[in-house]
Amino acid sequence: MTVLILGDSITEGAIASGNHGWAQRLAAAHPEREIVVRGVGGDTIENILTRMDAAPEKDYAAVLLAVGINDGCYQPSGGRCRVLLADYEAGLRHYVDWARRAWPRARLAFIGLTRLDERYCAPIDIDTCY
Repeated sequence: MTVLILGDSITEGAIASGNHGWAQRLAAAHPEREIVVRGVGGDTIENILTRMDAAPEKDYAAVLLAVGINDGCYQPSGGRCRVLLADYEAGLRHYVDWARRAWPRARLAFIGLTRLDERYCAPIDIDTCY
């Protein structure tokens, strides 16, 4: 059983100790399965759509998509989120349509947005993120 995980830096494990985020821990906990992690820091749904053709060709049993935290990043200089909600929703629909054609037997799953309590975050200049 091969599982593909597509996502952003959280999927990549970039913010985790030793670069071992949730996807890497999932892979370590299930050595009997091949788990392919394709997380890229800063990715939005648009970025994932542009690189989906480069996803390794396999007969995946499951494909997980974990994206959205960068899409919803509010950028004060533009007065809006990095990706508009309508564009995010359209991107998710496009992803599902594409994934169903590319991997017709795979189970598709979406990992929702990471919960964030901004009271405990260090202030950052959000306009310079990624």
